[in-house]
Amino acid sequence: MRFLAVPNWSIPATGSISGKTAEELLNEARLAATGLGVRIHYWKYDPDHARAVTAFSGVAGQMEATIFAIADRLFPGVDLNLHEGVHPRVGILDVCPFVSLVPTEAEEQEKLAEIQRLVALSRGLAAEFSAHFRIPTRLYEYAAEQGRPHALPVLRSPKSALPPPDFGEVFVGRESNLKNGLSIFGVRDFLIAANINLDTDDPTLCRQISRSIRHKREFSEDSDFKGVRALGFELPNRGLTQVSLNITEPNVTSFDQIYLYVHEKVTQAIRDISGTELIGVIRRADLERSRLLEIEDDQIVDLD
Repeated sequence: MRFLAVPNWSIPATGSISGKTAEELLNEARLAATGLGVRIHYWKYDPDHARAVTAFSGVAGQMEATIFAIADRLFPGVDLNLHEGVHPRVGILDVCPFVSLVPTEAEEQEKLAEIQRLVALSRGLAAEFSAHFRIPTRLYEYAAEQGRPHALPVLRSPKSALPPPDFGEVFVGRESNLKNGLSIFGVRDFLIAANINLDTDDPTLCRQISRSIRHKREFSEDSDFKGVRALGFELPNRGLTQVSLNITEPNVTSFDQIYLYVHEKVTQAIRDISGTELIGVIRRADLERSRLLEIEDDQIVDLD
């Protein structure tokens, strides 16, 4: 059965140790991915985040081979120690989630069986990736073992007291490993990753709005904010700032609701919203509640 992968890659905006630009490295990697037959839904680099988000769908075997092929082209030319992007990261392949494409109306038994299949694929990939590239790997969300940390923000946090990696503990702290960092693999539900960009280079407003959204998520009974993660970032290359969102429960919370809240706060501060961005993909079923989000056709994913 076809499924989705959304690997995120950390690449310094200043260039690579091979002398190639981030865009040149990514173009080479995209050619390799295209040659393996996956369907590419999204492939974009952001120099302020110093991060490339890729999203593609395919079948087992084909998908794992594509992830390895991309990494084979990026890892030799990138040094994580040179990274200065605004986005949190732990490795060149920072996080690699698998997402089921089983329809929401399918029987629960079918959904569970697909999650279990993807968990086995994700764990196998994490183990092979660790051995091949000699880096530690961790598991998150559904793929995490019982009793171990499973939330991505926790696994990324330098302040968290974490157990040893799921795979590759022997590689931790070795000099040969520092340039690649570590990688996090897992299986998660569909989410909507989106940015709302503000027409100011002062990050105060976007950070205030992001804190307010997080506070409402935790302490408000209003379902408009359920499952919303928000961070405020500066975008110096564009002279803007950004409210970066992960809507982790899109069946409950719509992008349009969050946009209108942000718009109200921005208007009160006598500023404007310069635009929106969908990062990765969106389900066709979510389009009706995401009318205020700029979306390209290739980013729309139909469930099998």
